[in-house]
Amino acid sequence: MITPSTTVIKHFNFLYIRKSEALSIISLICLYAIAEFGGISLLAPVLQYITRKGTVNTQGEFGPIWKILIRLTDFLGLPLNLAVLLIVVLLVVLARQLFFYFREVKSAEIRNRAVEKLKASQHSTSIRDFLTLD
Repeated sequence: MITPSTTVIKHFNFLYIRKSEALSIISLICLYAIAEFGGISLLAPVLQYITRKGTVNTQGEFGPIWKILIRLTDFLGLPLNLAVLLIVVLLVVLARQLFFYFREVKSAEIRNRAVEKLKASQHSTSIRDFLTLD
């Protein structure tokens, strides 16, 4: 099990960063990375579809991404054409941007609360204490 160092815990406690907030930031970063990978990996099927002029083997012999796309379109009852492929890519990129946006909002909330905490302290010793937590 991974345990955070005492320095990290001291910084979190000093800045009032809850473990749930840190976990939510980490989760949003992971979801963003997954969506980024999905968006990039979906470009290959779109380009293959265009270069083959719309002929696709429904057995998914072009790779695992095609198999996933074929299953998805079969499940949704949609035809596998360029418009559907572009919409799927657009939705994945949009999801990536939403994860990025929510991560930035959460980070800004934490950052602003930390700044307010530092400003609210009346003595300069609290800033020195923060800087010497290591």
